[in-house]
Amino acid sequence: MYERFVKSISFLIGGIFIFFVGILFIIENVHLYENLISIVSILLFIVGFLSILKYLVRKKDVNITKALISIIIAFIMNIIPSIPLSILPITLSLYLLCNSAICFLYYYLLKEINESGRVIEIIKGIFYFVVSIPLLFYPIINLKIVLIILGIYFILIGIYFIKDFLNMIISTKNKEKLKRKIHLSLPIFITALIPYSTFKEINEYINSNKVVKKKIKENSDNYDLEIFVHVSGSGFGSVGHIDLYYNGKVISYGNYDMKSRKLGEAIGDGVLFTCNSKEKYLQFCKEHSNKLLFGFGIKLNEKQKIRIDKKIREIEDNLEEWIPYYKRALNNNEKIRENDYKDYASSLYKITNAKFYKFKKGKFKKFFILKTNCAMLVDTILGEAGTDILRMSGIIAPGSYYDYLYREFCKKKSIVVSYNIYIGKEILIKKH
Repeated sequence: MYERFVKSISFLIGGIFIFFVGILFIIENVHLYENLISIVSILLFIVGFLSILKYLVRKKDVNITKALISIIIAFIMNIIPSIPLSILPITLSLYLLCNSAICFLYYYLLKEINESGRVIEIIKGIFYFVVSIPLLFYPIINLKIVLIILGIYFILIGIYFIKDFLNMIISTKNKEKLKRKIHLSLPIFITALIPYSTFKEINEYINSNKVVKKKIKENSDNYDLEIFVHVSGSGFGSVGHIDLYYNGKVISYGNYDMKSRKLGEAIGDGVLFTCNSKEKYLQFCKEHSNKLLFGFGIKLNEKQKIRIDKKIREIEDNLEEWIPYYKRALNNNEKIRENDYKDYASSLYKITNAKFYKFKKGKFKKFFILKTNCAMLVDTILGEAGTDILRMSGIIAPGSYYDYLYREFCKKKSIVVSYNIYIGKEILIKKH
C-alpha cells in the first residue's frame, strides 16, 4: 500500500514537472533551449576541471581522458553554437529516418507473405522520409518547429502522468473495464530499456540477501491470466521478451526457427509454441538464459474469458505444427551427441516437451522484432480483455508492456491484481 502511494505521488510530481517544461518549450522556445545548452556546457567544464584538479592535487584515480573530453565538448558548444543547436533537429530527423526504414522493411515482409496493409506502410515510410529531410539538412531553421512539437509532446505526457495519479487514488466501479485506445507513452527507446533497468535493481536486491525465496505453486493465485515479461543481462534479452500463461498453458511467439533468421535475430519465420507446465518453463528460462521474469496476474470476467478463448481458437486455426530440429533427429533415429541441437527450440523441447507451430497466413507468418513481435501477439490476445497499450508508432516493445502493466497494477482498482518476480521455480517478490 505504501509503495503504491509513493508511486502515485511520483506520477503527480513528474506529471506536473513535465507539463510545465512543455509549456516553457512552447513559450520560451529557442531562447530556453540556448540557455539549457549554456548550462550543460558550464556543467561539463566544471566537472572536467574538478576531475583534473583532483588528479593533480590528490593523485586520485580519475579518468583523465573523460575529463578532457568534457572540457573539449564544453569549449566546442560555446565556440561553435550551431553544433549543439542542431543536435535536437538532427536527432529527430534520424529517428524519423529509422521509422521510415522500418516501414519500408515491413512493407517488403508483408509483400513476401502477400498480406494486406502494405499501402499504409509505404505511405507512412514516405511521410517519415519527407519530413526528416529538411530537419537533417536545415536543422537550425527548423529548430523552432521541433521545440514546439517537443513542447506539445511533453504537455501530453504530463497530462497522461497526472491522469495515472488520479486513477491510482480514485476508486472506480468498473474495475474490469479498460478502454481500447491509443496509448501515449514514453519514447520507444526509453521504454525498451525499462525491463533491463529493473533487472539490474532486482539483481542488487538479490545480492543484498534481503529477499526471501518461495517455491511457486501451480494455480495458487487468484488471477485468470498471467503475463510474463522476460529480461536478462545481455543481447536482445536486455530489451526483453513477453508471453502469457492462460488455462494451464504458456503461449509464446518469436523467431524460434534458427535457420530462417535474417539480420541477426530481427527477422524470420514466426513460430508459436505452447507449454503445459508453468513450473518447467520458468525453470528452463533460468537455466537456459539466466532470466528474471516479471509476472502480472490479470483477473478476468466471464465475457473477457469468452473473447480471449475465441481469439486463441482463431490463432490456433491458423497454425500448422513445426518440428524442432532435435525432435526431427529423434524421429529419424539419428545418432545424437550430447552437444548437438543447442538451439532454443530444441533445448526447450528437451526440457518441457513444448509444441511448436508456424502460421499458415497473416501478419504473424513473418516475425519482425519491431512490428510483428512477441508483444504484438500478446496484445492481440489480451486486447480482447480491453487494454490501452496500442501505440501511435505501431511499435510495441516488451518494455512498453511492462510500463503499462505496472502502472495498472499500481492503480487502486485494476484488472492487474498481482505482480510477481520469478527466478526459475522460485518467487523472489510477491505483491497483491
